[in-house]
Amino acid sequence: MAVMNALCCECGNLRTCKRPRNRTYGSRPDGTERATGDLKCSACNRITRHALLSEAAVEYRDMFEIDDAWARGMPPGPDTYLGTNPKALADLRDTYRRAQPQNPFLSHIWFKSEADEARERGEATVRAYCGVWVPLPKDGGRDLTEQDYEPIARSEEYEGPDGEFWVDMDCVDCVRVANDRRRRRRAKQVADWLPWVTARVLNESLPTEDVDELHRALEVIVDRFRQRRTQQQ
Repeated sequence: MAVMNALCCECGNLRTCKRPRNRTYGSRPDGTERATGDLKCSACNRITRHALLSEAAVEYRDMFEIDDAWARGMPPGPDTYLGTNPKALADLRDTYRRAQPQNPFLSHIWFKSEADEARERGEATVRAYCGVWVPLPKDGGRDLTEQDYEPIARSEEYEGPDGEFWVDMDCVDCVRVANDRRRRRRAKQVADWLPWVTARVLNESLPTEDVDELHRALEVIVDRFRQRRTQQQ
């Protein structure tokens, strides 16, 4: 049997193994499998549950982190299982949120168009960017994808129904989705603009001041890339 890596589920210690005891598999939403087994952990000094890392499926190593991001509102790729199955994506987000304590004082972001449609259907809630269902206001909503937006952690704390304390703040998951949408939109715009700019640079139809401004901007990007590449060597 091939040697594989294993991570202790309690402390994160990495070790190798061949045949762990009580090996089990669990199905995941994207059709891949999660494997765990019992092994002796040198850091914990006892037998603990370990996550088994398969070298044959290295592309799935980070799927838990990816699933977590999808569950918290980030859009899955169009070629993924959840990207082509809206119901499975909605179920993943609902299951994730039911298992997590929810701050009732978070300020969420949602699509105004979805709020309007929900209001026309007579519904009382709308799904926020982060995947949480929030009470539908009487009018409007917050779609902040057109601007730079940073979450603000306020100092006010409020006591919840079970005696816990929560901070009144913006939902960082909603903010992450809003900023990702903004980044994707700008990346598409840059991709559309570059051929147009390149053609005019080559035929010398751009004014000198425009060429100089482009040169300054691109020089910063190229220098930053070279610095990162040097640091990685």
